[in-house]
Amino acid sequence: MERERTKEAALAFIENGGHCIKRFGWAWKGGRTEPCSKEEALRLLQKFDFGKGYYELVWRDRFQTLEFCELSEGDML
Repeated sequence: MERERTKEAALAFIENGGHCIKRFGWAWKGGRTEPCSKEEALRLLQKFDFGKGYYELVWRDRFQTLEFCELSEGDML
């Protein structure tokens, strides 16, 4: 089952205790990940969204993890 790529779906996932992580930069460029608490995920959700941009939400691990991926201009080179 694929999850919806909407903020509402992400909010429901977070509020139901879903697993969230933060990534700084592209994984293939060595971007690190770290755990993200429910409180922090709720705060970050205001800034992040699905799709392109510097603050991207991504479903990972067959939709069992919500990733907050923060990119910089250096990642775009």
